[in-house]
Amino acid sequence: MEEAISHLAKFGIDRVELHQKVKNCNLIKLPTNLKGFSCDICKMLDTNNEKEFNIHVKEECKVMAKEERAQHLVSFCRGCHARFRCKFELQQHVWVGGCWPSMMVVNRLYDMSGREVVDKPRDKADKEKMESLQTMLKEKNLKLEKIKSENRKQREAYWAEFVNKTKVLQTNEDRKCGELQKEIDKITSEIDNKKRG
Repeated sequence: MEEAISHLAKFGIDRVELHQKVKNCNLIKLPTNLKGFSCDICKMLDTNNEKEFNIHVKEECKVMAKEERAQHLVSFCRGCHARFRCKFELQQHVWVGGCWPSMMVVNRLYDMSGREVVDKPRDKADKEKMESLQTMLKEKNLKLEKIKSENRKQREAYWAEFVNKTKVLQTNEDRKCGELQKEIDKITSEIDNKKRG
């Protein structure tokens, strides 16, 4: 994604219009699986497969303890390259969809590319109009970030509730299955004793 944005910046596409232009013209094709996993030990692994991560950490980075391997998992989005504290946060991000790097990332990429079409206002009226539009754009971006932040908190709350309910269901299932397995073992033992005796 970052390479594609840098490439488009060199064509002189205005940074403010970039996201809409990419969307309208389908200029960037995101990977079908946006989940990304890396290793914080060697910082070399780039995969979308958690099993591959576990094999890598065990065989390449020599972490033998199963419970310790998860501590070295770096979860990130393969679309916007945002990093997440855990794979559940990444799952939420992927579930919401429509990912695009923040304006801060876009600005950094444009600054690094060193090219952009800049329209020079021809007179005072143009300059005032440009400033007005930039102020309006800034306000809209702030409003957008606020809405995203509020929605993110709601999604996190829903996800936490979902995870808790799933854990309760799993615990109940494990308990019931455990009790049933004990009964099955007892009956099997009685049958074996009858056969012997």
